[in-house]
Amino acid sequence: MSIPTSPAFETVRADDRGAPLAVINCILIVFSGIVVLSRAIVRWNITKLNATDDFAIHLALAFVVAQTVLVQLARNRGIGRHRLSLSEDDFRQYSLFAYLSQLLTLCGLFCAKLAVSRLIVAIRPQRTYRRICFVLEIVMLMWLISSIFTVGFQCQLPQPWLLSNDRCIDLVVLHRYVGAMNILTDVVLVVLPAPIVYPLQLERDKKSLVIALFATRIFSVAAEAAYLVYFNHWLEVIDEDQTWEAVDATIVHQVMLNLSLMTACVPSIRRVISELYTGQMGVKVSEQLELTLGGTTVSTTTKVASLSGHKSMSSRSEQRPKDNAAVAHMPYGHNVPRIGNIARIYSERSRSRPGLTKTSSEEHLRAEGIMRTIEVSVEDGRSTPSVSGDMRRRP
Repeated sequence: MSIPTSPAFETVRADDRGAPLAVINCILIVFSGIVVLSRAIVRWNITKLNATDDFAIHLALAFVVAQTVLVQLARNRGIGRHRLSLSEDDFRQYSLFAYLSQLLTLCGLFCAKLAVSRLIVAIRPQRTYRRICFVLEIVMLMWLISSIFTVGFQCQLPQPWLLSNDRCIDLVVLHRYVGAMNILTDVVLVVLPAPIVYPLQLERDKKSLVIALFATRIFSVAAEAAYLVYFNHWLEVIDEDQTWEAVDATIVHQVMLNLSLMTACVPSIRRVISELYTGQMGVKVSEQLELTLGGTTVSTTTKVASLSGHKSMSSRSEQRPKDNAAVAHMPYGHNVPRIGNIARIYSERSRSRPGLTKTSSEEHLRAEGIMRTIEVSVEDGRSTPSVSGDMRRRP
């Protein structure tokens, strides 16, 4: 008795070159999903996936999944087959799916870049680097908007997805601009972490590892350059047999998109990046410590020795509200659950109780991360009790 089998996922035929595209497409999206899931597992104990870069990378995955589905639909409607063998309806649907996949590609690339930029800011949130990353993000956003607009209206309405040289703008110039800006912004994201990580108080090997993790994005840059070459060749034959010739360019395109997503996840998968988060402006405190400190009307001076240098914050209960607000909204990196800005805790919760007790925060350390010595002194006009907590690097 024969065992029934399901139809083959793809059938290789002499008149159809699309089978490798379908297989590679599925493999790439599976790998991308695994990488993003691995990143989410690593980051769960650090940010509970509430940080901006977490949101950006998950949104990027959603765009990539939707884009992959559209590419497969375009494959089913014509990619890999000769143009003359397709009906007009099939060709129109192929063109529409390919057109929509281009727009989703731009959104996915932008979200992946944004995730890397936000990760860099979280590692060292100094004003200079925040400004650099902010300017870069503005440039990326302008690139996204201009690219979506020009690609969206690249050909005559009401069917801008039907490509031909006689009804479209100069597609070579258009996609050279899109590709060049894509490469340029990624190169900046590859280079930028080096001057940020180098001054950190880390061993040389660990610094090199962190820089290398961000530098893996260079593979995405290489794929983007290769895609421009293949895509420009394909544009030369869009009036001839574009569905047959689209296979190579589409495969490289899918590799480029998924590499952009996966390399955006690589730095966060390695634990060394997780450790860098704990050295920001955050201090782990228990509810008992918060309540103990929160009931005293005091003037507070908090000195935090962070990975990126030394920062000092001060707030007095007699200061103007805008000064307290400035302290309360001091950059903190990620909203790590149960990690508080000590200055904010003191300034917002100092109310009534006159005394403080010494409390060690050693037992409240997080399970992972580089912890540096943090000294907190609290004083009022009558006495100078202090609270100090040592947060040391785990062996």
